[in-house]
Amino acid sequence: STLFPYTTLFRSDWIKNDDVNAIRLVNLLLQEDVPVSWALDSFTAGGTTYPAGTFYVKTPFTTRLGVSSEDTMGWFMMQAKMNRVWRVDTTTESFTVNSKQLVLPRIVLFYDKTTYENALQHYLRFRSLGFKIVLANAQDLSSKAWNESGSVLYDANVLVIPGGAVHFWSFPTMEDLANGIGNITEFVKNGGGYIGVCAGTCEALSGLDYHYLDLVNASMTSRDMWALDWRLLQGPLYVNVAQPNNPVMFGFGQDAVRPGYGPQTTIFYLGGPAMINVGDNATILATYAGPITQQVLERDRKSTRLN
Repeated sequence: STLFPYTTLFRSDWIKNDDVNAIRLVNLLLQEDVPVSWALDSFTAGGTTYPAGTFYVKTPFTTRLGVSSEDTMGWFMMQAKMNRVWRVDTTTESFTVNSKQLVLPRIVLFYDKTTYENALQHYLRFRSLGFKIVLANAQDLSSKAWNESGSVLYDANVLVIPGGAVHFWSFPTMEDLANGIGNITEFVKNGGGYIGVCAGTCEALSGLDYHYLDLVNASMTSRDMWALDWRLLQGPLYVNVAQPNNPVMFGFGQDAVRPGYGPQTTIFYLGGPAMINVGDNATILATYAGPITQQVLERDRKSTRLN
C-alpha cells in the first residue's frame, strides 16, 4: 500500500549518467502543474543526506487534469525506470530545506539567416530536455509590444539568442530595430530571462561600440588574451568555477562527481568572445583558465572572465 503524505526525491548525483532524461521528467511534471521543488542546500531526510540540486515532490497533489498524486507518481516511477533514472527515493519523514519551487520555462528562441544552424542545435537540445520552446524571428520580436496579447514574448519567461553574426542586422527597418530592442529590454526589465550565446552575449553588453541591449555592464575581447589570438583557437579549454554554490553551477567545481565537471572544468571553445571590465551588476560564475594545449602567461591569467 502507498503511505500518504510522502515525498519523492531524486538526487542530482544519481542522475549524473543521464541528466537529459531526469530533467525531461521534471518538465513533464511541471507541465501538469505538479509542484516540483529544487533544494538549494544539502539536507537530511530518512537517514540519507541529499546534496544541493536535489529535486523533490511532496504529496498529496492534484494535476491540472485532476489526476491524483498516487496515480501520477506511479506513472513517474515507471518512467524513471524506463529512462534509466534508477535511484528515486521516497520518505514519510518531514524535512525543511532552503529550496525553490520550479516554474516551467517557456522559451522563445531567436533565429535568422546568420544563426539558423546554431538555432537548430539549441532547439533540438531544448526539446530533448522537455522544455516548451517557440521559434521567433525579427518580425516576431518587433511587430507587437512585448506584453501585448499575441506577442511571441507574451507567454514566455526566457528569451534565448544563440551564436551567429550580429542578429539585429536582420531587422528590416530602423523602426523594426527600435521596436525589437525595446521589446527585449522591457521583457528583461520586467523579469524575463535572457540567455545569450556568443554573439547573443555580445549584443547584451554595454561596453561595445555597436551595443544594442545594454543589459550587462561589461565589454569584450576576442584577441590578444594571454598573448594568444583566441579568434583562431578551437578546442578544449579549462574553466575555473567561481560560484560552485550558485544554482546555475550545481555539479561543477571542486566537489564534482562527474568526469569533466571538476575540480577544473573543461568546455569546448570555438573562438568566441570573453567578457572583460565586468561591472558590479554581474555575477561571475566562471573564468577562463586557459587553453589545454597552449601555454598561458601567468601575468594575464586573471584578466579575462567568462560570465
